[in-house]
Amino acid sequence: MPENQNLAEDNTPISYAGYLGYLLLFMIPCVGLIAMIVFAFNKNVNVKNFARAYLTITIIVAVIVIIAMVVIGSALYPIIMDLLDFLKLVGIIR
Repeated sequence: MPENQNLAEDNTPISYAGYLGYLLLFMIPCVGLIAMIVFAFNKNVNVKNFARAYLTITIIVAVIVIIAMVVIGSALYPIIMDLLDFLKLVGIIR
């Protein structure tokens, strides 16, 4: 029976300090992404679910930011080109 308990997933709850530590770790740019992926396959169910949820939110936010950058960039491109043409006409830039 003890062998089966070792193979089972750990259901130990995460403390307040644990959540705070995971949040701070996940906020570090490259290290956080690697940590999220590693913890997404952790034995502890609570850590695994928290890492998967944070990774999902991170991916969703990244996709929204990329879409917003493309939309805003394509909307501002003609304005920037007109401004550059005006600055060349005035003689501020060549």
